[in-house]
Parts: sequence; C-alpha cells; structure tokens
Amino acid sequence: MPSPLARFRAHSPLVREAVLVAVALLAGITLLPLAVYLTGRDVLGAYTNGGFLRFWGDFFVGLAHGGRAWWVLALGPYALIMLARGARAAWRQGARV
Repeated sequence: MPSPLARFRAHSPLVREAVLVAVALLAGITLLPLAVYLTGRDVLGAYTNGGFLRFWGDFFVGLAHGGRAWWVLALGPYALIMLARGARAAWRQGARV
C-alpha cells in the first residue's frame, strides 16, 4: 500500500498545487487568526469586541471588505511556501555556479 506522500506525488502538478493552496488557505483562515488572537490577548489584553469567535467574525468581515491586513494573514501560509520555494531555487542555482 503506497504512503500518503507517494499517492500525493502521483497526482498531476496542477492537482498537487491546488491541494497545497487549499491546505495553506485553510490554515490561513483558521490557525493564524487563532494564533493572532491568543498572542494579542496575552500581550495586549482582552479583545475589545468580545472573544475569539467575534475576532474571527471580524476577520471574515475584513476579508469581505478587502482589508489588506486580513488578506495578508489569510494568504500568509501560501506566501511562506512560495518564499521557501524561491529560496530553495536560489540556493540550488548558487550551488551550480
């Protein structure tokens, strides 16, 4: 029985990239807002508008209104992946020279 990674690699590059984008976006709209909320609560104090669910609601309202900070937060995991890919490509290119 092939491993999950082997099954993932068996798909076309387009499917793999779509899955990667979906997972990164899911992390960007669930895990990062939670991390921001918890860090803000510990450093700055309680969220003025309520608890985490209210913060999360404000996060989605910010996304809907095109707030840049909210979109940077949501797309951050995928941007980090792309940055790591670029660094890896630069490292490999430098090793060939």
